[in-house]
Amino acid sequence: MSPERFRAPLVLGNVQATFNGLIENEFLFRMGIYSHLLNTVVMTMISLIFFQMFSHINKYWAMLMVAFVLVHISFEFGMEVLNITAIRIADGSFLESLELLQRQEWTYLFLRMANYGSVGLAIAFWGLWLIPLGILIYKSDFIPSIFGILLVAGGVAYITDSIFFILFPGSGGIFKDLLMVVPSIAEISFIFWLLIKGVSTPKPEVMS
Repeated sequence: MSPERFRAPLVLGNVQATFNGLIENEFLFRMGIYSHLLNTVVMTMISLIFFQMFSHINKYWAMLMVAFVLVHISFEFGMEVLNITAIRIADGSFLESLELLQRQEWTYLFLRMANYGSVGLAIAFWGLWLIPLGILIYKSDFIPSIFGILLVAGGVAYITDSIFFILFPGSGGIFKDLLMVVPSIAEISFIFWLLIKGVSTPKPEVMS
């Protein structure tokens, strides 16, 4: 599931409100950054577990799945660098010579850049990794194929959302909101199935 965490109250078009919100909630924002970095570590481990589970089905698709996860994580780490930079500018640790209004504008800029990267770019690779995962699940004989279909549809939904964000900003409206229901259903149902049912992958034959 695409990671959600505390974000600074980014008020679009209101530099001062965004700056004040970050200052007032700085510790929570720092905690959000740290928890998000831990989340990426866990996600890396999960992708490797999935690789082990599905590589016997199709090693190419399994490798592609892990590659998309790693690209997504690299984006997320980059966005957190921007968020940390925004905090340091806001508290006066960076660009100390700037006046208050200038620090507010620079802080707003870095937060917007981080938001653009997470929403517009990283989410595309979050969708891309779900597609090979869904294909592998569909081809497997130890997980119901319906989850594979749902995850592929969820991946397409994430990619579509990224396309709207980058190519057609401000468009989509309620269609985008309804579209994002698809990956939520796919990911949540698959997670619950794994927690309740679990999987038992077939053991490879041992050559005597």
